[in-house]
Amino acid sequence: MAFIVEDGSVIAGANSYATLEYALSYFADRNRSAEFAGTEAQQRGWLVDATSYIDMRWATRFASTPFAAAQSLAFPRAHGSGAAWMPDQLLRATCEYAARAKRGPLAPDPTVDASGHSVVMTGRKVGPIERTFAVVAGSRASTFRSYPAADMLIAPLLLRPQRQVIR
Repeated sequence: MAFIVEDGSVIAGANSYATLEYALSYFADRNRSAEFAGTEAQQRGWLVDATSYIDMRWATRFASTPFAAAQSLAFPRAHGSGAAWMPDQLLRATCEYAARAKRGPLAPDPTVDASGHSVVMTGRKVGPIERTFAVVAGSRASTFRSYPAADMLIAPLLLRPQRQVIR
């Protein structure tokens, strides 16, 4: 698959919000280059995974509307001036999610029992190896993990929940 970066001009087939150069600079500026160290192909793959995750998790909650009907990604968005909008915090969040993608899937399949409840490991034994698992009663597996540093960058781009007064 080709690595195609969306630059705000509605690029057909775009699959990344951030360029590799942007990501490398982002991590270098923060003295965190090791978090994104890998081959160029791996780094591009992490950026594509991060972009897919952003669209999968947040696209329906972005405050603005897509700039064009047939765009590949959730951004660019239409901004108040009518211009295409690619906010910098989206690019920074893409980098943060990409660093986490390096460690593994951003939205892994949860471990659940036959009833769909989350399975949580509650014990461990090192001697003759032993594991104990427990089901948390009434819990459901979470679809998405929390990635606070990246999620906080995305938060200002989301619709504000409407508060309702019930009388």
